[in-house]
Amino acid sequence: MPSGFDAALIPPSLDGLRGSEGARSWFDALPRLVDECVEEWSIRIGDPYPGSHVSLVLPAILPDATDAVLKIQFPHRECEHEAAALGVWNGDGAVRLLAHNAERHALLVERCTPGSHLRERGAEDALSVLIDLLPRLWKPTTGPIETLAREAARWAVNLPQHWEDSGRPFERELLDAAVNALETLPSSQGEPVLLHQDLHPDN
Repeated sequence: MPSGFDAALIPPSLDGLRGSEGARSWFDALPRLVDECVEEWSIRIGDPYPGSHVSLVLPAILPDATDAVLKIQFPHRECEHEAAALGVWNGDGAVRLLAHNAERHALLVERCTPGSHLRERGAEDALSVLIDLLPRLWKPTTGPIETLAREAARWAVNLPQHWEDSGRPFERELLDAAVNALETLPSSQGEPVLLHQDLHPDN
């Protein structure tokens, strides 16, 4: 049951991707990808949520009338293991992964209700929630998920060039301290656990 998704409904918040490599083919493919997901998972969809910057995200309804969300990711390095991470969390502190199509970079997840941003609760409440949430997300894991040590090594290499490209916006001593921390701290970690890399009150 094709959705007939209209590309005109793609939210403007995704426009920042249009200069990225592969963006044109991804945007062109979105109506087809949505239709294929609708057919594969027998879902009904609504208009996309506004405000997403790296994925097309739409409300969905499962065949049993359960609310869900369809997320079609713009393929990039940071989203490669999102489905694997959601599988590890399995609904504990994060939405549950219901289905995944790696070829389409599509995820079907449970809907978070009411879905408002944590920042709307104020700084003190948001901090309290995050303090309680983090230990629930720190689950031991193996598999393809990128390690913090490898990510930190990548940052240590790239940060000096970003600093130069930005016109040296702060003292060199701060840059050196950051690079030193990135190079030395990973070896001090204990048991590796799954880490939410972009956890903040707007996400």
